Amino acid sequence: MSGSSSNGDEKDAISNARNLEGLMKQMRDVSLKMGKPEKAKKYYEQWEMHKEMTQTLEKHDNSISEEESNSEEERDEMYYASAHDGLWLADGHDGMMMSLTEDDFLEEQDAYFLDDQRASNGELIHADEFAQFPPLEKLEDDQFWVSLRSKKLSVATYVVRRLSEGLCPPLIRIQRMEEDGVNEMLEFKAKGNQAFGSKDYEKAIEFYEDALNNMNIPRTMFIAPEDQMSLVVNILSNKAECELRLHRYNETCHSATDALSLDGGHEKSRIRRAKAELALGKQKGGGKSVVILVQANVDLEEVLRNDSGIGTDAGIKTAQTLLKAANRCLKTAKDSYLQKNPDTDWDLWVRQLRSTCW
Repeated sequence: MSGSSSNGDEKDAISNARNLEGLMKQMRDVSLKMGKPEKAKKYYEQWEMHKEMTQTLEKHDNSISEEESNSEEERDEMYYASAHDGLWLADGHDGMMMSLTEDDFLEEQDAYFLDDQRASNGELIHADEFAQFPPLEKLEDDQFWVSLRSKKLSVATYVVRRLSEGLCPPLIRIQRMEEDGVNEMLEFKAKGNQAFGSKDYEKAIEFYEDALNNMNIPRTMFIAPEDQMSLVVNILSNKAECELRLHRYNETCHSATDALSLDGGHEKSRIRRAKAELALGKQKGGGKSVVILVQANVDLEEVLRNDSGIGTDAGIKTAQTLLKAANRCLKTAKDSYLQKNPDTDWDLWVRQLRSTCW
């Protein structure tokens, strides 16, 4: 990592921390106006924590400016120590989540819709093709979400997350795959599953990638039919399992993250990412190890929390076993890190890291 690149990463981390600080203050104010003091208290605590995070990062940044002699390894440590959005920055499946925040997102959606409408001889109706999201202060109202469920539509978890942060466009087009595309995807998935059963994990990955990449399917599954969203999530998660068995831990984490960006409650993807994080945490050492192991803890706690109500007994048992191992590894990483960095406020740092994990 070059000095200029590292400096840019640090500036980005500071900017992100400031944005989160402002967002938490905004959410606190909204909660107070809505007469929800308990939520306001929660957002106030988050606001205070992010203020501390901003101050810590600014202090690190000033320290780096004053001490240009810092080694590349030390800079790398600081970058990981201030990781934003968890370690696995979620671009989403094939980078689709990045396009969600682009300035011309709405214009592009409308342009594509008009092209499709002309191709359909005017049969497509705008109201049937787009989902209108409620404003931030009404996001928790059930009416919108009940309406989506009645239409058997799913909203990607990362979109929900961006909605709750006030960073999502108000209008998003519903993406539906054609029947031929779904059937072709199912064929490739079946071939991948067969190769997996034969323990030919390399070949299985090829088939799963064919299912995802070699067909004309929507790459922007922000909101889509439940069965189609589920199909893509399962293929991504199967790919992650193959990569895990081949000890390609970084690739495992990114494939599992793609799946989780669509369905954050997908138990197998959480567990697969956590297993890879445990392996990476043992390899990396230093600040990198801490960041990865904190994310592993969060993943396993999410499985045990089972907010979606669809967790399995086997998954919960696996998560309990892995969490014990993750806690042991994190204790070892803590002792090692504090021995080299005795002035670190460990509890604050871990709270900061956990606040950006998902």
